[in-house]
Amino acid sequence: MNSNIINSQLGMWIIPPGRYSATFKQVSAPDPTQIRVVFELMPQRGLADVKKAGKYYYTSTPQWLEKDLECWLGRDRARELLKGCSGILVPLRKLIGTKAVLVISNEDRGQAVPLVKISEILPHTRESFEGSSTSMNNEGPKFRFSFTQDEDDSAMAA
Repeated sequence: MNSNIINSQLGMWIIPPGRYSATFKQVSAPDPTQIRVVFELMPQRGLADVKKAGKYYYTSTPQWLEKDLECWLGRDRARELLKGCSGILVPLRKLIGTKAVLVISNEDRGQAVPLVKISEILPHTRESFEGSSTSMNNEGPKFRFSFTQDEDDSAMAA
């Protein structure tokens, strides 16, 4: 195989840290103990080309996949998706084409190119994309403001 093609294929997986809009493209089981999900990132903030990001889950620790699905889809939709399924690949295949926001971090483990890591999979919303909402800071009470109009046409927070 041509070294330019190999470098091009490797470059598709190198992503700088940040938040990216992505589409769920593939799920597979390289062996009975692993599940691999792959997302595609179209050109956007800081990305000139189409990129891919993948994440492995292990069947011995299913809670990590469940946590990511709950953060991405919401608890109710994730539980409904997995309800009554003996395997995980079939329900995950139903999600192909679904958009998400990926939080990418890089880990320097001494190699020339850092390990690209999907640290969070979030709903495809403006808040997730802009960083004002993550699975880490969604805990606690929520407040909603409503505005009323005074007689003198000035707005007040209620």
